[in-house]
Amino acid sequence: MNKKGNMQETLNKIAKLKGGEKLDFIKNLANDAKNIPVLLHLAENEKGYNKEYALQGLTRFDVAEALPIFKKLLKSKSKGEKILLHGTSDMVSDLVAEEIHTFFTKLFQNEKSYCLSVDNFEDFQRFLSLILGKASEKMRNIYRLLAENNDKFASFNFKSSINQHFNFYTFTKETKKKIFPQTLSLSIIRNPDQRLITLADELTQKYGENWLTAKMVASFFTEKAEVLFEKYSPLLLSKEKTYILDALALLYFNKKTEKHTAIAQWGNYYDERNDTSTYFSREIKENLDERWLEILTEIVPEKIALQTYFSLSAGVAAAYESYDQILQALLPKNFENQFIKEKLATYFLKREKAEKGASLYIDALNLLQVPITEAIIEKWIAYKPEAVSKYNIPIMLNNNTRWTDEQKLNFYKKLPANLVNQDAIKKLQNK
Repeated sequence: MNKKGNMQETLNKIAKLKGGEKLDFIKNLANDAKNIPVLLHLAENEKGYNKEYALQGLTRFDVAEALPIFKKLLKSKSKGEKILLHGTSDMVSDLVAEEIHTFFTKLFQNEKSYCLSVDNFEDFQRFLSLILGKASEKMRNIYRLLAENNDKFASFNFKSSINQHFNFYTFTKETKKKIFPQTLSLSIIRNPDQRLITLADELTQKYGENWLTAKMVASFFTEKAEVLFEKYSPLLLSKEKTYILDALALLYFNKKTEKHTAIAQWGNYYDERNDTSTYFSREIKENLDERWLEILTEIVPEKIALQTYFSLSAGVAAAYESYDQILQALLPKNFENQFIKEKLATYFLKREKAEKGASLYIDALNLLQVPITEAIIEKWIAYKPEAVSKYNIPIMLNNNTRWTDEQKLNFYKKLPANLVNQDAIKKLQNK
């Protein structure tokens, strides 16, 4: 069958699909360059989300026919963010880099302590989104421009809530200096192009500080576990500790795949019809050396300016400030070194007693096969009573304890009436 026949066959298949199934199919077309003609056809003839997903797919390829569409999007008020932030092709990278260069060159001409206007800040948000995952020479020069002006930028005044990843709890000059290096870190997760990996090393050598985070993130995808540990773990005992923690905070252990995985959110939610938020993940080269977990129990917990933690229940990445959340997210399903496992159990038992009752300690202790007592569950209920209901208590008991049915029934009897789930009790009684 010729190419035209293959294309028509694919279009016929798409026509039979509906809703989310259709969107997923269109989205997956971008996984193979042979589908470019189909994506072009959809971009020119479809509407709504079908057209949007087709255009997002085209941004991953150098397709000259799509360039006029992308140029028009970039000139719009939204900068075509919803489409172009997904682009990784050099054609799209060069296109957006020219606009980004104009914006930041003008922005950096302002004096220190400059206050971004509402329009300036929104343009900043959108252009920052467009940098993601792009590796052409023009875009790499954007990073060099940002690195050169990072100190001045950190003196500017603007909102602390920048996008889905950058939502600072403590907004200072030092935390502002994390924005551009973290953007490179997330770009490498999105697209571990060798050119971005080399750039991370270049900027770390020239500027140091937060750029080290990007270099370490690059190493997640290039270094073996033992080499990674030997190279970076000593820095946890130095003034560069925070940069190492910022890198580790981008990881979690995926219990389904049993792989340490880098994950991040990106984009913005402006309103219901203008939502560019997305999240993405990538498995690292090798699971972390277990010695990372041991050394993390030995340093004093501190607040982390930026942290991404993957919530399996919510199915999305979420930002937290807790040091313990980093450690909990990294815990593997199985341990080779039982001494390290026991050390972690001791650490989390101690931290659980010191804290107010956050669920992360229950999750960690259960994973480490430490018995969850009634007192621990009661403490969790009292911690945020407004967030606890008769519906999530059974979920907590079933997923995070190893209690017998009888233990669960006895516990339900002690709860106030508004927290008792009669359906859960009936299921236990009818077993």
